[in-house]
Amino acid sequence: MFITPDFVFVHMPKTGGTFVTKMLKKLYPDGIELDKHGTCSDIPHKYAHLPIVSVLRNPFDRYVSQYFYGWWQRNLELYCGREHFYAHFEDGKQNIEKIEFEYFVYLTDKCFKGFYQGEPNGYHNKSAAPLGWHTEQYFRFFFREPKNTFNQLTEADIQSKAFIEQQYPVTFMFNETLNQDLHQFLSAFGHSAQDLAFIIQSDRILPDGGQPRNDRDWRKHYTDVSLTFVAQRERILFDLYSHYKEVA
Repeated sequence: MFITPDFVFVHMPKTGGTFVTKMLKKLYPDGIELDKHGTCSDIPHKYAHLPIVSVLRNPFDRYVSQYFYGWWQRNLELYCGREHFYAHFEDGKQNIEKIEFEYFVYLTDKCFKGFYQGEPNGYHNKSAAPLGWHTEQYFRFFFREPKNTFNQLTEADIQSKAFIEQQYPVTFMFNETLNQDLHQFLSAFGHSAQDLAFIIQSDRILPDGGQPRNDRDWRKHYTDVSLTFVAQRERILFDLYSHYKEVA
């Protein structure tokens, strides 16, 4: 997260937060960078009164980005651990770099969701149809008492959206229009158009170790099966942010 005198930026991974952080450091050179991927609940008490801003990304596109960035390949111990991961292959072995995208989507549901550093993370919902890895992250980052709220969700709650009462008041920008969204958000804090001009003109910034994707069309990586799988697992996100559903 990045703390400024005006607001706190919460950085959920693979949404465009590296770009936002770099832009904010130029505007707020004395800003405080804490735990890179700290959640709303991690905001220190002395800054809890500040507005919160974050970035969301189309789940379909975000899965593709996570797959190609490959953090999961290099850091299995931060997810379910190697033993649990490789147990999902018949011979217990697999060249991790040859796992295809469609199977990666399946593995996120079996090996990443519900785990942290090789152990169950306490997010385990039994009351609703299966929910996805991104939905779990959304609750973890942006909700008060996130485990309880996530674990107790029923299909009726999902339909009524009653759970939103537990969400922190967050202003969301969107990866697809991030330069413009960030410019508009910052203009409300007294920054001049001249001071903010560089944001509109800046190019995408990759996290350390990231490689640019030459083809930005996420659709080409999905089959009808994997598209339906993600749409069902992440249905809460698509219902809350319906413009993502419209581009599927």
